[in-house]
Amino acid sequence: MRVEFEFYDEEPLENIITCLNYQMDKVVFFKYKNQSQMPLNNRIMKEKSEREQRQKDNLKKYLIDKCEVKEVRFVDLNRNSLKDAVEVMREAVSEEVRAGNDIYFDLTGGEDMVLFAFGILCNEFPAPLHRYDVKTNQLMEFYDTEDGSMKSLRALEEKKREISLEDLLLLEGGRIRESKEYKHLLRNDLNGIYEIAGRNWQSWNKFQKYVDNCLYHPEALTRQDANLDPVMQNFLDQMISQGFLRKCRSNSAVLPYGLVCRDSDIADILSKGGNILEYYAGMKEGLRCKESRVSVKIDWDGDLHPNEAEDVYNEIDVLTMKDHVPCFISCKTGKMDSDAVLKALYELDTVANRYGGKYCKKILLTAQDPGLVYYERAEELGIDIVLTREYH
Repeated sequence: MRVEFEFYDEEPLENIITCLNYQMDKVVFFKYKNQSQMPLNNRIMKEKSEREQRQKDNLKKYLIDKCEVKEVRFVDLNRNSLKDAVEVMREAVSEEVRAGNDIYFDLTGGEDMVLFAFGILCNEFPAPLHRYDVKTNQLMEFYDTEDGSMKSLRALEEKKREISLEDLLLLEGGRIRESKEYKHLLRNDLNGIYEIAGRNWQSWNKFQKYVDNCLYHPEALTRQDANLDPVMQNFLDQMISQGFLRKCRSNSAVLPYGLVCRDSDIADILSKGGNILEYYAGMKEGLRCKESRVSVKIDWDGDLHPNEAEDVYNEIDVLTMKDHVPCFISCKTGKMDSDAVLKALYELDTVANRYGGKYCKKILLTAQDPGLVYYERAEELGIDIVLTREYH
């Protein structure tokens, strides 16, 4: 039996990266036991404890169901005593050695004290020692196997498993409540509408509202609305000429004609001003990544209630996964003042850090150049600002 020992980390990818790449039969996680002096009847501590337990349960389930691990064990350590920690770890490792199992030490996650403890144990147990660079998925081994005294992890059969967005968010403590996936049949439509909208993003939002009123609220239109400016008229002419909209009998007292969308897909794209940028980004990322979703609602604590109103959730415009690293993309088509730019950056940073962990990528895709000072703030937050005119 192959048994892996590692330190349980708050970053889920570090807990599963070895099992994504190689087959283990058992995983033993060393973790610090909760030594908080606050009583569990304290609401905040209770919620934190419940969330941590859900994450541990989800990790165990994922390793067993998706990585074919037969057993997952959590061993508590005393954070305040290196001696005690080493003794507990020594006993756990000795138990597996006595059973005749092959043991492996994984240093991918964990803090300095536990890494030091692993170093002490390496002098007692000639076990393969390794860690992963999670961003590049590169394995690094820290010993010489040329004399054949230790078996390299690379000698095992590689599995190269991939993790889904659904599973990663569960491990992070959240849950996807709903989302939309990019439809390949819409590729030409998205390219066409995106090209039209990109000629003047600030006017596009106004045009979308005009179309929405024509479709669903003709009584709300005024004679002033009916007098389209040249940019709006050009939008309308292009949308009609390319078959996305068509004229019909008017239900408005001020319009000589009404509008009808070609089909429900076009109606969905035009239901919000920002949809075209979201869907276009979802399409482009879907061609580059193994998974791409748009309009993603994420439950805050991963505990879904039958009544959605009881749940707290966040939204992200585009969420993708490539090489087990998620990317959170916020799309902005309208004009933003300084407060709106900062709000967009902070909201993206909060959601991505909460559900994506430290390895996630964060992109603000915007039609408006926010200015140098906001590029600097974005860089501090680890966010890339990408302008729509440079997005291909």
